[in-house]
Amino acid sequence: MMQITKQTNGYHINWHNEYIPLHVFKKIVFWIKKYHDYSVLDDKKIQKLDAFMIHLNKKYGTRLTTDQYIHIRNIVLKQKIVTHYHTILDKVNVITEKYHQGADILALSREYDYPPYRLLRLILLRGENPDIKQIFLKKANLELLHNERDMEQFYKAESHDLTSYANQKNITKNAAENEQKFVQFFKDQHINLLTEHDLVDTQTKEHGRAISTPDLVFQDEVYINGVRIYWIDYKDYVGTNIKFIYSQNVLQAEKYTKIWGPGAVCYHGSMVENLVIPDTMLLDGTYFR
Repeated sequence: MMQITKQTNGYHINWHNEYIPLHVFKKIVFWIKKYHDYSVLDDKKIQKLDAFMIHLNKKYGTRLTTDQYIHIRNIVLKQKIVTHYHTILDKVNVITEKYHQGADILALSREYDYPPYRLLRLILLRGENPDIKQIFLKKANLELLHNERDMEQFYKAESHDLTSYANQKNITKNAAENEQKFVQFFKDQHINLLTEHDLVDTQTKEHGRAISTPDLVFQDEVYINGVRIYWIDYKDYVGTNIKFIYSQNVLQAEKYTKIWGPGAVCYHGSMVENLVIPDTMLLDGTYFR
């Protein structure tokens, strides 16, 4: 529930957060890690996931959504990539030999618990050819894959890998659209504010580059749950303490607070209970789904 009132000293927002219980979050992470599956979730898998979430909510008395599970899954899989990278590098010669002996890239992905698109890149490129790298970075120069099997494996890996260029491009597009809806909500309340775009333009003119650009910087006085908030940054995922993304959030919030004053981070899929970013309010963004 959210209520916004305009008073003589500014806008006051009562913002209720519905957190993800820590024990339920850990259960979800356990299930995600149990299966070495990096694929995009098709309709059949979504249906199974819907049924799983109904069971989970009934068991724990929660109201979590499939959308929240998917966002947690995205973060957990990316963390696995970070933590497994050096282990995969140590095994890449063995993996490459198996591939050239006819092993399918999806089977290798399951065996070594690493996304097929990234695994195929290590196998084919070994990080040495900058021209061929563009195949995996931007899906360019596909003509450099002369081998018919490599081409077939490339398309198979791409379609079954959430972290592939094509799928990440879709995720980025959806995130931008959700961020736009979030910003538009505050504009519709007639609150005077500067957007990230406004800040980039101003700072580029003044400093030659963007310095500090939250999604919103309020020009009017805005209080959320009684606390004066000067900026909000929107994150199109669930707030967790998973290291690679949490550390980024902490550093970014610290930078914004130093320049603008106290602010808030709004997570699209809410956040796990007990999550803390120093001197920063955390907000449940499920209102904007």
